[in-house]
Amino acid sequence: MSFKSIRNWLSEESQYDKGVTVLYPGGFKPMTGGHLDLIRRYSEDPAVDVIRVLIGPGVRDGIDQDKAARIAERLTSGIDKVIVEKVQWPSPVLTAYKIIGEADPGYYALAASTKGDDYKRVQDFVMKHSSGQKFSREQEGIYVIELPVNADPLLFNGRNDENEGEPISASVLRNDIVNDDFDNFVAGYPDSDPEDIQYIWDELAETVMNEAQYTSGTPTSSSMGNYDRSQPGYFYRNMHMIADSDEGEPQDISEGGGAGHLMSPWEAMDLSFGEIRQLISDSLGGKLQNVTEKLDGQNIMMTVKNGQVYIARTQKQLKNAGELAMRYDEVADKMGEKTPDFIRKAFASASSDLQTVITYGGNKELEKLFKNGYRWLNIELLNPETENIVPYGEYQLRIHNIREVDANGNEIDVIWEGKDMDQIIGYIEDAQKDDSLEKIHLIKKTNSVNFERIADMEKLQEGIIRSLQSIMDNNHLDDENNLGDYIAQELRTWLSKNVKEPEVIEDLVQRWAYENKTKNIAQLVKGTDANTAKWIKEQDAKIDDRIGELLDPIIEIFSRVGIAVLKNLSGIAASNKDSVSKGIKKKAEDAIAKIKEYVAKTDIKDPEDFDKKVKYLETQLKRIEQAGGLEGIAPVEGVVFEYNGRLFKLTGIYLPVLKMINFFQFGRDK
Repeated sequence: MSFKSIRNWLSEESQYDKGVTVLYPGGFKPMTGGHLDLIRRYSEDPAVDVIRVLIGPGVRDGIDQDKAARIAERLTSGIDKVIVEKVQWPSPVLTAYKIIGEADPGYYALAASTKGDDYKRVQDFVMKHSSGQKFSREQEGIYVIELPVNADPLLFNGRNDENEGEPISASVLRNDIVNDDFDNFVAGYPDSDPEDIQYIWDELAETVMNEAQYTSGTPTSSSMGNYDRSQPGYFYRNMHMIADSDEGEPQDISEGGGAGHLMSPWEAMDLSFGEIRQLISDSLGGKLQNVTEKLDGQNIMMTVKNGQVYIARTQKQLKNAGELAMRYDEVADKMGEKTPDFIRKAFASASSDLQTVITYGGNKELEKLFKNGYRWLNIELLNPETENIVPYGEYQLRIHNIREVDANGNEIDVIWEGKDMDQIIGYIEDAQKDDSLEKIHLIKKTNSVNFERIADMEKLQEGIIRSLQSIMDNNHLDDENNLGDYIAQELRTWLSKNVKEPEVIEDLVQRWAYENKTKNIAQLVKGTDANTAKWIKEQDAKIDDRIGELLDPIIEIFSRVGIAVLKNLSGIAASNKDSVSKGIKKKAEDAIAKIKEYVAKTDIKDPEDFDKKVKYLETQLKRIEQAGGLEGIAPVEGVVFEYNGRLFKLTGIYLPVLKMINFFQFGRDK
């Protein structure tokens, strides 16, 4: 039934007599001028009796439900018909279903504009509650109708950045707080009282800034089943941190190094399903931004000071213009004691070649370009003797970008292209024309990869999006919900089979999905029976494993996307793609053969530890199988790309293959 037919079906007079209750569920962290504009329009509609603003749980960059509710109550205090309520359900769509399921007789409508995707969700919601449909309650006198507002989203007006003219967004306003930018923040509330705007700022400033400082200043090593969920929003403002040891001494890292850990999309718990849907489309359609090949090597950060090349492998070595960095001829001696000799030799050789090439001809301009230790080249070392999985077959040093850091070693700028990068690459290319130089590495900039058209792309995309939509539908999630909300909903379903008390379930969801630990486990289990309390404590100790299992369907989706993208790239570092693919496949097959031998072992000293390791290996095999098997192997580790201001990676089945190989290479089978 269309919007027009609804108006005909329910005349203006009968609507007014009956009174329509408008449901407006959402996170509202915080409520913005855009939200207020929609609320005001509904309040002016004579058909509307009540507007229920339904604020969901969870935390966004430190803004919890209580703060969101206080701000919403303040902003709507002068608007008729508005009731602000806190609800327990994480998804706006799920909230709407629950409210209708418990509603008294009357007419109900979801708040939305006719412009954009919200209207489509409203139509679907109305259809599913119409006569004869699964959720219909019309026989009980409960009618769900369409009553959207015909208006464009309210836009930012008066900002001095790239968001000027864009729809008002809560995430942009949170970033304004992080940047201490009150002038731009004000533009998010065009029709609000200045005192109300100041109230919101004062209410949120300390919380959001502290949250941003924590998430951006703490080194994070994210990996499947072991990500730091205490970081709501996953700011990653300092995307490429380096780990330091607890003792205060630099901790050598054989992989990752200065470039740190790059997120796979499923690790970003604040990534919304709408963003995931667009990311899938952009990936398969060759529309990703700032794409480079993710090389399977070791990271080196290099600068020039006083005519000498210096190398950094930890954040402390970047501080104070590389005060503790290793001079090119000291690398072998200064790397950690536990560093294998072949790694030590590889880094020493690379550092020596960099000194030879970078300082060729004694060009003093380089000192200026590197700002005497505050700018660093982010370089990947590819050495046949230290290769992980991808056999490139030649010695290479690939330059990703220039990183500029402050005195604390924190990144303040990343330069991918432009005059300064061109000058550095030009010096390197000129030096390497001299055949008399004693070096073994080819030094060049990382390739910008080219996307080839994917066969049957539309069909492939349709299937992947269908899988994503199924995950969303099964959990009553919509495009505004994020991966954190998905985990929360899956946990609720799982917990409801083992825990009877609803309040305990919700407390556990807050603890496990949103890292809200205001209550400890002892407090949480009070009121439950002894068996339930024991079960909860056992699950708390291994909850990261459970969350890893819950993310499997999302990982499978991105593995399928990654395989399709990686198998259709050109311009990559591998000179012989077929040979490289066969080399990777051979290593994977060898690892699988070792797994078969390992699981058949009979001389097991620690059965519990053995079972845990077998499960780990089975998980890797399962992920390879889900993604289509070893035929999905591509001659490349992956690609790095920029999406909505953050860097991500797509790796296909590289990660599970790497984990299988490393399991035996690093002796975990012992």
